[in-house]
Amino acid sequence: MRRLIAIGLLGVMITAVCGAEQLSVAQLEQRLDASLKKPAPSAPDHAKTDTFKDVDIDVGNDLLRDFAEDNDLARQLYLMELTERLTPKTFARILAKDRPGPEVARALAFLEDRSAFLDPPQGEWAALPAPDAESQKHALELARGYVFQTLLRLPNFFATRTTERLETEPPTRGVLAFPNQEAPHLAGKSVLEITFRDGKEFEAPTEAALVSKTPAAEGLASEGEFGTEAAIVLVDLEDQANGTAAFHHWETTATGPAAVYRYAVAAGGSHYEVRYACKARTAFHEFPGYHGSIAINQATGAILRITVAADWKPGNPVSHVTSAIEYGPVKIGDRVYICPVQSIAFMIVEANACRRLGGAQRLADPVITMNRTTFNNYHRLGSTVRILPPEKDEKQGPG
Repeated sequence: MRRLIAIGLLGVMITAVCGAEQLSVAQLEQRLDASLKKPAPSAPDHAKTDTFKDVDIDVGNDLLRDFAEDNDLARQLYLMELTERLTPKTFARILAKDRPGPEVARALAFLEDRSAFLDPPQGEWAALPAPDAESQKHALELARGYVFQTLLRLPNFFATRTTERLETEPPTRGVLAFPNQEAPHLAGKSVLEITFRDGKEFEAPTEAALVSKTPAAEGLASEGEFGTEAAIVLVDLEDQANGTAAFHHWETTATGPAAVYRYAVAAGGSHYEVRYACKARTAFHEFPGYHGSIAINQATGAILRITVAADWKPGNPVSHVTSAIEYGPVKIGDRVYICPVQSIAFMIVEANACRRLGGAQRLADPVITMNRTTFNNYHRLGSTVRILPPEKDEKQGPG
């Protein structure tokens, strides 16, 4: 069953971004072009100086100014919120064109992750006619068949799962640091070899499989990339009294065009689980209504992308619970399968579940937390046996 779980809290919390400035991808790019455009450096006039000392001072001042500008622009970006998805292709183009400093690049990467739950700009949609109602119904049926007959029955394999957990941090000020209270910090990272066997995911039990791991005693945990999230969504949508789905647009993917459907499931028909706990104590456990999008290969029913956003109410200890999973072609053994390549899970913690008495305590400064997970190094789990003919005895004659 698909779950997003918050376990415990970090001791340091800051205010969640409220009333963030909303920008389209084009507006973001315009803002970056204007902010990062620098005049061409002029050659120093050595005739006016006895030594190169003055030149060295100018270079140092330029570095300090660039450092300050980089931090200031990064701080502005953390206060922004995109209204469209910043796709990897556009993100790479921006980095190549504007060549931002490290802090701005980090802020842009965070914006890219935050926008993973949105549609890309219309200019990046594939220009294809919308499928008719019968074709839409058939595509969803194909997708259900694909999930249960293919995705949940992938061959046994190993893969590397890398998860970075980002959380907000308090304002800091150092000798060359600038207040940046909106910036997330890396709260934990794990690199594990996982095993997918008989339709279930396991962490590899051997010490050799463990590359590095931060104990997952607290933070955001999510699961369901290998088919269970898609299965829950598609099964819930079969109940037409509680679920609806309709074609929205076409997108271009690594395996060709994908039909993107927007869907919604009411709480009465939801099997999507959200739980917030502190160790063994559960402060919040519900199956809320949810909505999102699902990208389907119309010909095969393969799921290429799925997003889920849980409905939340004022007063809930967690809010903005969302996830996005990207799928792509992966070679396992001698065949190519569509497998998860990346997932993003996001949540804002509004209350402290670790309070023992009186229920969860509301936080004056909610915590923003996000998991960025990638899957790679897929390889088949199994063994091969090779039978060789007996070696010929050179002393014996033929026959």
